[in-house]
Amino acid sequence: MKYNCLVLPNDPLSIYVKQGNLDQFMDRFRYYADNLGPVYILNVDKGSVTFSYPNIKIINVAASKIKLISLLKQAYYTFKLCKKYKINFTRALEGSTFVKSALLGLVSKIRRIPFVCSIHGTYRGLAKTYNYGVFHKILFRFCEFITKYAVSLTFVIDKMYIDELKWKNMYLVPNFVDCKLFKPQKITKEYDAIYVGSLIPRKGIEYLVKTFDIVRQKFPLFKLAIIGAGPIEIPRKKGLIYLGPIPHNKLPDYYNKAKFFITATLHEGFAIPIIEAQACGLPIIATDLEPFHNNTIVGKTAFLSLPKNSEAMAKNIFFILDKENWKTSGNNARLFVTKKYNMNVILNYEIELIKKNI
Repeated sequence: MKYNCLVLPNDPLSIYVKQGNLDQFMDRFRYYADNLGPVYILNVDKGSVTFSYPNIKIINVAASKIKLISLLKQAYYTFKLCKKYKINFTRALEGSTFVKSALLGLVSKIRRIPFVCSIHGTYRGLAKTYNYGVFHKILFRFCEFITKYAVSLTFVIDKMYIDELKWKNMYLVPNFVDCKLFKPQKITKEYDAIYVGSLIPRKGIEYLVKTFDIVRQKFPLFKLAIIGAGPIEIPRKKGLIYLGPIPHNKLPDYYNKAKFFITATLHEGFAIPIIEAQACGLPIIATDLEPFHNNTIVGKTAFLSLPKNSEAMAKNIFFILDKENWKTSGNNARLFVTKKYNMNVILNYEIELIKKNI
């Protein structure tokens, strides 16, 4: 049996194009197209995005400058396209606030079509980072309640969300990595450390730079490469190398030029670069956040310190550089990821759950 799927992205696809991550976003849906059936992706965006692959069709709809109107457009076209393409299930990729999933889930419910949703976090985690007020907490809690009512099948990237939400038909399906693409290479190391991710306040960029400054005092030749895009400007400093956004399929070449991966992020749902880096044989220097206790082996493939504590993070860097400890930890990292986060294994499991529950 073929299953026609309508995908409802959390962000406009042009964002993925700008960041060089569209190919990564499409990994899951290429797999759907090969193993389930036709995939239709509703892209409410300021510009048109194209992607060529059998059984995948992007439907571009012009976005409004007002976010609420764009959201309502996505709901309207979801209702319309479900009938036009004889959709068997809708597939949403939610962030942490449940606003989109609540509305789109209701539309699917009205159409009597199963609604499958991925959750990468909850508003409770964001509230701790951004100090949300009462209005936002009430809004997000209401949207969470509606999503729970509308959803047929939920995937979460961390078991803690199952324990927190306690919904029916909720399964742990973590993010994945293509271990054939992301793998160790025998090339010369050009940097000591590398960061890959958005350049936004939540990622703790200012603390990353502070850590760099501390390490340079002890190791004057220390080099940190930064890959990504966002509103935060990277200061011009000797040894601090800003490479801008890099296409996703080129990232393995850059990971392999570094000895270890580093992030000073303040909040994360999962952090895909963490597993990509480990797949390439890099150990992790990061902040002590709950997701990193699941997608690394603390003390073996990753070394964590409290958020906003650049001095403690620098000490972990000193350890990883001492006697080239990064080599042993990197070998452990590669072995860990290939067993737990291999793309084919995870997506096969996800498709089995979809067939069983819709």
